[in-house]
Amino acid sequence: MTHLQAGLSPETIEKARLELNENPDILHQDIQQVRDMIITRPDIGFLRTDDAFILRFLRARKFHQTEAFRLLAQYFQYRQLNLDMFKNFKADDPGIKRALTDGFPGVLENRDHCGRKILLLFAANWDQSRNSFIDILRAILLSLEVLIEDQELQINGFILIIDWSNFSFKQASKLTPSILKLAIEGLQDSFPARFGGVHFVNQPWYIHALYTLIKPFLKDKTRKRIFLHGNNLNSLHQLIHPECLPSEFGGTLPPYDMGTWARTLLGPDYSDENEYTHTSYNAMHVKHASSNLEREASPKPMKRLVLPSKSALFGSLNRLNLTGRAHLAQREAVIWQTFMVRSASLWAVLMVWWEKGSLSRTVITCLITVHENEGKLMSPCTEHYRKYIRVRCWPARCSAPSAIQHQSQFLLLLCCR
Repeated sequence: MTHLQAGLSPETIEKARLELNENPDILHQDIQQVRDMIITRPDIGFLRTDDAFILRFLRARKFHQTEAFRLLAQYFQYRQLNLDMFKNFKADDPGIKRALTDGFPGVLENRDHCGRKILLLFAANWDQSRNSFIDILRAILLSLEVLIEDQELQINGFILIIDWSNFSFKQASKLTPSILKLAIEGLQDSFPARFGGVHFVNQPWYIHALYTLIKPFLKDKTRKRIFLHGNNLNSLHQLIHPECLPSEFGGTLPPYDMGTWARTLLGPDYSDENEYTHTSYNAMHVKHASSNLEREASPKPMKRLVLPSKSALFGSLNRLNLTGRAHLAQREAVIWQTFMVRSASLWAVLMVWWEKGSLSRTVITCLITVHENEGKLMSPCTEHYRKYIRVRCWPARCSAPSAIQHQSQFLLLLCCR
């Protein structure tokens, strides 16, 4: 055992050997091989290259040196590209402090039966007039920075549980593709943490839709570790023992105190004595592009809607090799009903299309629910659509395509300027 493994239990050292291919005899050589690759990326400022720091990236990639270096480079590149996020990156920053005190994230004191740290997010607590999504993301990243200093967690990893109870459609509408992509890049692609599972609990139908939206950006390994439990806590307990969970998740522990983790970082009185300050990225010699993350991430304001022609819509669909059928509704919306492509595939295509700029004139993409029996279209997504719009989804004498036979079938409502 080397000094880099000091403090680890024999069981954890054996786990690192079996699961992560960690060999104490060649640990320093592995670290040096990663360090030697830094010269290949002169465009990135590697602000920290000590043994202990590089070791966490090796553990996150099971000691594949090339993959570990790629993660190390992405870690610093993400911070270079998002300088505004990492200004004053410490717990007493006003935005981060508000997010922490509101329970973003929650961190349980005890670990699960596999030694993993359990992080909690109670989505309905997101007060959008108080906390921006960017500040919540910053608070999560800062919390992970603090937790990953623990070598046991570098090996055992983390579990994330998100409770979507009472999370409204209005709140969900703020989760734009830009900020979702930013979060995925920061957590999946640029941080040396091993996530053993991400568990959705009590998620409504529009969270299923959001998951479909971000799915193309997730790695296969990540997708396999995301579990959608709905209201079935038994399936959650099969993966995480109830003895490790608070009562909100059917566990035997007391209800979670939202201020627990904030007090850990800031002290009981939220004093400035216990602040966690990480290396500043303001002094890096990189090309600074002036940007306002909040302005870019926030939804665009709605304008008066003017419908495009049917021929233009069908032309766009044909260019995507889709087969579809469009109907006008109350001169305000265009409903795309695709019956040759599954809803999940359509979400993926639209996301790629949007990100490439082909939908730069799109104001908002949202989900609707069709109630076939009444022929009503309910669109609670935005204040401009608080009413029911009666549409003829399909002539009564015609059989509906298989993709819309189920009540509550997810469709897309594309509102164009």
